[in-house]
Amino acid sequence: MVLWTGHAISALGSSIAMIAYPLLALLATGSARTAGLIAFVGMAAGAVLRLPAGVFVDRLPRRALLVTCDAIRAVTTASVALAVVTGRLSMAHLVVAAVVNAACDAFFDPAQMVTVRQVVPTAQLPNAMAQNEARGHLAALGGPPLGGLLFGVAAALPIAAQAASFVTSGLLIGSIRQKLHGGQGQRANLRPLRHDLLTGIRVVWANTFLRVTLLSAAGYSFIFPAVVLVVIASTRARGAPAAEIGAALSLAGVGGILGAWLSPQLQRRLPPPVLVYLFCTTTTLALGALTFAYSPFLIGALLALTYFTSAPANGMLAAVQISITQPELQGRVLSAAMLVAGLAAPLGPLAGGWLLQDFGVRATFVVLTCMSAALTAVVLLSSAIRHMRPPSAIDRESHAEGR
Repeated sequence: MVLWTGHAISALGSSIAMIAYPLLALLATGSARTAGLIAFVGMAAGAVLRLPAGVFVDRLPRRALLVTCDAIRAVTTASVALAVVTGRLSMAHLVVAAVVNAACDAFFDPAQMVTVRQVVPTAQLPNAMAQNEARGHLAALGGPPLGGLLFGVAAALPIAAQAASFVTSGLLIGSIRQKLHGGQGQRANLRPLRHDLLTGIRVVWANTFLRVTLLSAAGYSFIFPAVVLVVIASTRARGAPAAEIGAALSLAGVGGILGAWLSPQLQRRLPPPVLVYLFCTTTTLALGALTFAYSPFLIGALLALTYFTSAPANGMLAAVQISITQPELQGRVLSAAMLVAGLAAPLGPLAGGWLLQDFGVRATFVVLTCMSAALTAVVLLSSAIRHMRPPSAIDRESHAEGR
């Protein structure tokens, strides 16, 4: 709970500041293109550092790594807030802040996920991962409205709130009494970095379950950002008020929170493969229905359905992925997974916008529905998914084999 709360506070702080950074970039440069370039540089830096970050997550003490990342992010964001207050904010400052924060995220995210395995009993791991899903939805619900309110009071306030959230997160994580050691021994730290750099990619590709789930996750990481962009653009073009569009997206977030809340019951009553099948099937059906949906609230309800089924399914998949991965490899495997999914995500809005502009709403949703149907077919035909077992069963087998 301490680990979850610390990361939830920092996620809320980042969600609050999300609306402020583009506005500050516009104030500093006066160019929307330059503002987009700043965001791209940050995303690119995070992607480039994913694989080396995984190596260090496996080698370094995780408490120190997590707290250090929070400390660096707190100092960086505080410097941006100070520059806004003093009127000295520049494009270079924003670029450096974007790169530093993205680099810290590349280290923090896999380290936090691996740490969950160390502080949560195996039987509770799927539920813990589902609660991590809820954390993101909660931050997305409350952060942007609060960020807009704070920015209206003073431009530096959302950034200051983000800095404070990183300080709070670091203090909470630092207070965890349990040992949060890395998975590798001292000998691993003597190996050259290049020796371990591609280990995560090799492990993922060699394991059928990891390969299928990672490629499916990359596919849905492409689809969902495209859906959100198309929903916003198409409903706005039909004359829907911005408040209704925001309410539709908030309704979708509520679906994700409810799914995380009910995850323990669903994960106990449904076999792991059924959870995954349910998510893929409902997503495909919901995307098909979006082809004919015009009301923002109906659109929000359909998205809420997909988010509801994604929470228990993603929680189970993440828990199984961690359980079948050797402790000394978990940081690199998770970083490899995040890298592939992270590379696919920015392409979704790009493709969604292009399809919407050139072919219209219905054709765009038909394409996205077909993509989801293809992913569903892959999952249904995969023997690795069909024979997936819960982490508790995997743990019992590992102990029986003396590992």
